[in-house]
This record gives sequence, C-alpha cells and structure tokens, in this order.
Amino acid sequence: MSALARSLLPASSTIHACIVGYNCLVNLYLAERVRKDPDLRCMSFQDLLRPPSEIPASIIFVLDLTEIPVPLSKIIQTLGKRFPGGKFLAITKKPVPVDEIRGFFQLGIDGLLEYEDVESYLVPAINRSPLVVRGIRQMWK
Repeated sequence: MSALARSLLPASSTIHACIVGYNCLVNLYLAERVRKDPDLRCMSFQDLLRPPSEIPASIIFVLDLTEIPVPLSKIIQTLGKRFPGGKFLAITKKPVPVDEIRGFFQLGIDGLLEYEDVESYLVPAINRSPLVVRGIRQMWK
C-alpha cells in the first residue's frame, strides 16, 4: 500500500499534530499516542491561540469526530482559513460507508482512521498518511 500512499507533508518538515476534540480524555489519549514518536510535536487546540508567528506553518489536525458540537464543515473552513497549509486526519468510531468517505474528502479531510486502529496506525498516518490513497482521492474530486 505504501506505493499508493502519499505523504501529507514534505519529508523535510517537522510535523506538528494538533488534537481537536470535545472529550478531554480522548484528547489526552490521542496526544499520548502522538508523543510516543520523538519526531512529532503535539499541540493542543489552546496552542493555536498563540500569535501566528509562533505557530508552525504545517500542521496536521487530528479531529475526533465522535462528540464535536460544531459542524465539521465549519471546523475545516475556520482552521483551513487560518492555517492554509494544514491537513486533516479524522478519527471515527465505526467504519465509514463509501459515500460518506467521498463527502469527507469533499469537505477537505485528508485521511480517515477508526478508533480501533489508533493504537497501531495514528503515528504512521500522521508521518506518512498510508490511509489516503491518491487514486481514490483523484477519482472523487
């Protein structure tokens, strides 16, 4: 699958992951998973309130979709405007039907991951994005 996968960010970039979710315990768990990789920098949503000059240009937003009180489209629109180089990795509770995957891509989601796969695949998804297949994404644009 690695031949079909694309990287979310250039290999030379320091990767910053920002956890965005409503459940504090889930956010802590996701941040713990990210911090297990010494090459990743984990940011909280509160870190985004710092002056723009202190925020890295390239961020991967890890979105917990289970309990978000704001429409996903609004989150992506707002973060996308403020951080145009940002990428979005969505975490879902259950498998997503194919027609919903298309909708996620159209909204601007760059990758999807189920909770049951977080332990094994969150860090690789952030580092190399093995879940975003170029051919599928092109087909749905």
